Amino acid sequence: MNTGWAFSTPPFGVIGNGPRNFFHGPGLKQTDLTVHKWVPLGSESRRLEPRLEAFNVFNHAQFNNPEGSFSDGIPSNGTFEEVLSAGPPRLVQLAARIYF
Repeated sequence: MNTGWAFSTPPFGVIGNGPRNFFHGPGLKQTDLTVHKWVPLGSESRRLEPRLEAFNVFNHAQFNNPEGSFSDGIPSNGTFEEVLSAGPPRLVQLAARIYF
């Protein structure tokens, strides 16, 4: 039965010609950034530190690695959701610390 997939299950008793785990997925690309500054508040020991932190600044898509089984072409949970949700989205947080 031809399903039209590039990879198919060989007939029973026949060993396929592809090596084991010959494919690999995309790498993870995540850039984090932190900006902060010391602002004096009168005396030497009192100061304010405003900071901005950003995670995955360039918002690169983070895809999961391919599955090792091509039995039916459908991921193990039955949907393609797991393929698209490997990495976190862009996150930004603003904070301030007061030292006294």
